[in-house]
Amino acid sequence: MTNATRGATLTCDVLVIGSGAGGLSTAITARKHGLDVVVIEKEPFFGGTTAFSGGVLWIPGNRHAKSNGVSDTREAALTYMRSETGACFDAAAVDAFLDTGPEMLDFFERETTVKFVPTLYPDYHPNVGGGVDIGRSIVAAPFDARALGQDISRLRPPLKTITFIGMMFNSSNADLKHFFNATRSLTSALYVAKRLASHLKDLALYRRGVQITSGNALAARLAKSTLDLGIPIHTNTAARELNVTNGSVTGALVAGPQGEMRIVARRGVVLACGGFSHDVARIARAYPHLRRGGEHLSPVPRGNTGDGVGMAERLGARVAIRFPQPAAWMPVSRVPMSDGSVGVFPHLVDRYKPGVIGVTRAGKRFTNEANSYHDVGAAMIEACANERETAMWLICDHATIRKYGLGYAKPAPVPLGSLLRNGYLSKGRTLAELARNAGLDGTALEATVKRYNADAVRGEDREFGRGTTAGLAIGGLASAWLIPHLGWPSVLVAGGAGPLVLSVMLILFLPESAQFLAVRKRADQRIARILQRIAPHDRFDGCRFFAVDVRRNTGDARSQWALAIILSARYRFGTLMLWLAYFMGLLIYYLLTNWLPTLFKDTGFSGEKAALMTSLFPLGGILGNLCVGWVMDRFAGHRVIAFTYVLVGALVLLVGRGVDHQVWLGTLIFLTGTVATSAVTSMSALAASFYPTRARATGVAWMLGIGRVGGVAGALIGAALMGLGWHFGAVFSLLAVPAVIAAGGVVLMMRREPLDHASVDENVGAIAIE
Repeated sequence: MTNATRGATLTCDVLVIGSGAGGLSTAITARKHGLDVVVIEKEPFFGGTTAFSGGVLWIPGNRHAKSNGVSDTREAALTYMRSETGACFDAAAVDAFLDTGPEMLDFFERETTVKFVPTLYPDYHPNVGGGVDIGRSIVAAPFDARALGQDISRLRPPLKTITFIGMMFNSSNADLKHFFNATRSLTSALYVAKRLASHLKDLALYRRGVQITSGNALAARLAKSTLDLGIPIHTNTAARELNVTNGSVTGALVAGPQGEMRIVARRGVVLACGGFSHDVARIARAYPHLRRGGEHLSPVPRGNTGDGVGMAERLGARVAIRFPQPAAWMPVSRVPMSDGSVGVFPHLVDRYKPGVIGVTRAGKRFTNEANSYHDVGAAMIEACANERETAMWLICDHATIRKYGLGYAKPAPVPLGSLLRNGYLSKGRTLAELARNAGLDGTALEATVKRYNADAVRGEDREFGRGTTAGLAIGGLASAWLIPHLGWPSVLVAGGAGPLVLSVMLILFLPESAQFLAVRKRADQRIARILQRIAPHDRFDGCRFFAVDVRRNTGDARSQWALAIILSARYRFGTLMLWLAYFMGLLIYYLLTNWLPTLFKDTGFSGEKAALMTSLFPLGGILGNLCVGWVMDRFAGHRVIAFTYVLVGALVLLVGRGVDHQVWLGTLIFLTGTVATSAVTSMSALAASFYPTRARATGVAWMLGIGRVGGVAGALIGAALMGLGWHFGAVFSLLAVPAVIAAGGVVLMMRREPLDHASVDENVGAIAIE
């Protein structure tokens, strides 16, 4: 049945108002439990906002992650949700979601046409406590919409601005690879020609593309399952008011193409009508950029006018906008269409492609463009707080836009002329000319680009931490190429193969320690070759090398297992102190790296400022790692490390008392990162110098392993403290305790060094005898 019949009264168990993912999944579930269900939709199409969306679900513990070897725990997901929700955390709701989310997924994949595939998407904030880089997000599997039969005409088409003449792409197959290479490869050109011909045939037969992905595929799969169960979806049928009998909602008055009709629902009515993105009066009260006179653009269907909210309010319900952010923000651009209408393009990915930055009208960057689209949107609203217009401009050069596209502008060979003429794109031969054409501050834009490019050469972004490290930046670039060319599994293959290849290269080309080779004996020629590279002007031909280990009287150490040596009476106490110091160091480090964003947000910092403050900690660590080796070469290493841990204790106490002064607080966070990171990384050198050569690698490895337990403990302790409601200052003050313990461990280790041990500050090396 397509439309409701005029003048009739229809009776069912459950009436569902709205045909997006929420409404259709509810209808399917109710029908599977034996209830008679009716779905109504005021738009000509079913699918709601879901059909425009990316179709991604966030389900921790889903079976797809498990089957792909992704390690995750319920406890980690709970920690993450507590961190993200802050004061709005609802323990009962979160428990229900974590317990039944995977069950829901299994139910739909087992009982219906709905199918999902894993994605490579990280959590929105993977670096906070409990966050992960992969595994929790899944997306609807691609779908052939012809399976809907005649109802294909009622499936909402995908968002026009994100398709190419209505064609959707799937990054897990060869589509994107061939479209990007169509001008450079005959094979790709033939593939594209065939794909376009097939798509044009579909347009002629069905007036739309039929090979669909993302949210359009999810909406189609849910609709197919709904219709297969005999559940009618009445399109062009709007709910006018809810009927109430004896204080209970018992149905609704609806209006369809043939007039009004009353639907009686014996068991209840479900309002799944979508949000209120196009309810101008309501968003004017809720959205800050509208309250200051700005404009709001939304890519969601025009039918999202808050009908369900209005009907509920007329019955006395109260809809509270109580969250810090009243919407899931997303940067979008206004697209002038050829027919005179205006489209909306959602900038989900292009804003953080290589060579693209985002600036305000002042010509300055205001956030990490690679943050989640919600975080970028929130940062844009905050950055433009004193402006009437809330907007950003994406800046790139000609080579970048032709390679990747930008917004609605497609990559080469699709021409850009029409978008330059209608004002969607602005162009300039220089940054100054571009700024004039776009209405930006040219001087500031030139300075912004110069500063960003200078950082990019070094693989960093000192302003906003985009990419964080060169390794992450290279990984992002590699993924951007691998996924469209070879599919997402290639990223995992590359991630595994890379370290294996590097291991082989290290084995083949990294010189072994001359001391270690001298202990093994019969390695004179290898030692000579190594020393020749270090001192090319000296000659070592014909030399014999003997180990001179200042830790004498080790007796039968050669016959002992390395583990037995580090746990022997001579080294046991020092070993335990090393473990204790490293354990405490990593406890501090991982508690801070996991929980700093949450601590800052709970203190009242915005998400953007919290991210900026947090980024100062690893930036300080870079400086610390560069300096600590130089300092240890000039002073007693163990004294340097002990003093560094004492500084950590002093700094965390100061941080806990400096929250009201942002510049002072940022300086303290940077310094804390400097000393905390350097203290932890220098422990390996201290351990290596403490043990005899035969046991050196084992001693360092065991210290690293035991210390990792401290890292896990730090993250868990942070979660516990957050759950107990500890505030910023209290958490930092507490961290002074493990810092002092770590310093004490290093001092005690050196005070109780082996009796026959000279000094770890003396050289342990090899002597050449000619």
